[in-house]
Amino acid sequence: MTDLIRRVHQIPGSLHRPDDPVVALTFDDGPGPSTPAVLDTLAETRTPAIFFMVGMQIESRPGDAVRAAAAGHTIGTHTWSHRRPDEIAGAVLDGLHPGAIVVMHDGGGRERPATVAALATIVTGARDLGYRFVAL
Repeated sequence: MTDLIRRVHQIPGSLHRPDDPVVALTFDDGPGPSTPAVLDTLAETRTPAIFFMVGMQIESRPGDAVRAAAAGHTIGTHTWSHRRPDEIAGAVLDGLHPGAIVVMHDGGGRERPATVAALATIVTGARDLGYRFVAL
């Protein structure tokens, strides 16, 4: 089990060897009310992070998104909002581009029926557009 956990948590595409003691911090679904404090702590500790931000949240808190980017943190998109299955699939397929990383929920302490319902449509649609899926 330890080997599986280690593999699941490896940093994709990094220049680090698998046994290097490195960690990647990611933040999901922001920016939100806690983002300024998170950014303060990251700045104080000189720690880089990855933020997967939701478009509606960026629209309501643009200063936090700009601040995270200006600090050199990696910014990834986590769609415009959390949506119904047809909206999830449409947003993912509309936003696809070579090298895209699609972030979806499968946990968080609750069932994710919208993710499950959208998944086959996303996979089929992406393949129909000529994309193939890879593990990072």
